[in-house]
Amino acid sequence: MWSLTVSKTDQRAINTIHALLRDQFPLAFPQNYDALRPFQTRFLADVIERLPGFNPVLLRRALANHTIRDGYLLAPLHHCRDRRYDLDG
Repeated sequence: MWSLTVSKTDQRAINTIHALLRDQFPLAFPQNYDALRPFQTRFLADVIERLPGFNPVLLRRALANHTIRDGYLLAPLHHCRDRRYDLDG
């Protein structure tokens, strides 16, 4: 198992970005844990395009943090099947 070391400053930035993503794109980042949906291909590129002022490394880490959650990993099995979603749901 590998480990990714993240400084406390970076972790705060990642948490802030994740909160911003929830606010800006509520259909892609729902508050309800059971409503998580799998992202489409090139999702990160879309996020970077729509939020150009943000550090892409931190955006990638925020998305990684989101996509390792059990709810996200189980979304295709529970209710999404083969569907993938963009920033606008």
